[in-house]
Amino acid sequence: MTIEDDFAQRQRTERLSAFLRLGLQDELFRLHYQDIHSLVQGRTAAREALLRWGGCDQAIPCDVQTLFEVAEATGRIVELGRKIIDWACRDAVGWPDHCPVSVNLSPHQLLAGDFAAQTFDTLARTGLPAERLQFEITETATLIPTREVVEQLRLLRNAGIQLSLDDFGTGYSSLKNLQRFPVDAIKLDRCFAAHAPYDHKSREIMAAAAALAESLGIAIVVEGVETREQLDLARAAGCTHVQGFLFSRPRCQDGVLDDIAREQARKEAIRSAEIVDPDALRQNWRISAEAKVVVGGFRRDAPPRAPAANDRPHRSGAKKRGGGRRPPPPDGSAPSPPAG
Repeated sequence: MTIEDDFAQRQRTERLSAFLRLGLQDELFRLHYQDIHSLVQGRTAAREALLRWGGCDQAIPCDVQTLFEVAEATGRIVELGRKIIDWACRDAVGWPDHCPVSVNLSPHQLLAGDFAAQTFDTLARTGLPAERLQFEITETATLIPTREVVEQLRLLRNAGIQLSLDDFGTGYSSLKNLQRFPVDAIKLDRCFAAHAPYDHKSREIMAAAAALAESLGIAIVVEGVETREQLDLARAAGCTHVQGFLFSRPRCQDGVLDDIAREQARKEAIRSAEIVDPDALRQNWRISAEAKVVVGGFRRDAPPRAPAANDRPHRSGAKKRGGGRRPPPPDGSAPSPPAG
C-alpha cells in the first residue's frame, strides 16, 4: 500500500468514525428485520436484526461489515452492540406473534466480562423473555476460545437465550467450534445456496452439514435462499430453516407489524372458512335427509324406486269387486274358489 492509499484509508476511517459517533449520539440508526423460516413448522421461526441508517428507505453509506470494523477499530463496538440489543428487544416486545429476535455478536462484546449481566438487565428493562432472544456468534468470535468467552455463552444459554454459529463452512470455522461452544443452530453461509443449483459439491456439503446438525440435535439455517429451486434443494438436503429474499426482505418495524397483521388476518379467514368435523357433517346430513319431504311416494334426494305390484294400475275397463281386493277370512284359511 502506498502512502497515498494509506492516507486515503485513514481519512475514510475518520469520516466513518465521525458518522458512527453522530449516529450513536442522535440515535440515527434503525434496525430492519429479515425472517428466518422454519421448513418443519412452515412459519417464521425468528427475525434477524440488521443495522440500517435513518428511516426505512435509507441505507448506511458503506457496507455493514466495514461499519462494524470501524466500530471495532475505534472502540465503539461495545456501545453500538449494546444499543442494537436494546433496540431489538424493544421492537420484539411489540410483535403480536411473539417471534424471537436474533442479533449478531462481536467478539469484543463477549470479551467484556459483564456482557451476560448487561444482557439480563436489558431483558428485564424491556420485558422481553430470554427465550425470545437469540445471538449469532460471528466467525471471529470463535478465534477467541478463552474461558471467559465460553463462560459468558454458557450463562446466556442457561438463561434460555439461544445461540447459533454464523457463516458456518467459511473462514476459520471448524468442527471443533461445535464441540467448544454451546450452540443451538448453525447458519450455513449463503455461498452454498447460491452455487447449489449448478454445483453438486455445494449440494453435497449442504446435505452433509444437515446430517451433522441432525446428529447433534441442533437446527441448520441456509442463508441466501432467493429462488424456488434453492428452496427445494435446501429441503431435499434435510435443512430445517432457510433465510433469504424468497421469504422476506429486510424491513423496518412498521413493515414487520404490517406483515404480522396480514398473516393473522389470513389465518382468521382460513379458520372462518373451515367446515365442521366430517363425521358430524355426515351425521347431520343423514338426519336432515330422513326428514326430507316425500312427494308422490319418492324422496327428493333419492333415486326413484320401481312401483310395487300392488301399486300397478288396473287394466282399462276392468271393474273392481267389492271396492278392491277381498280381505282374508278371519280364521286365516285360504279363500274358496268362486262357484261355477
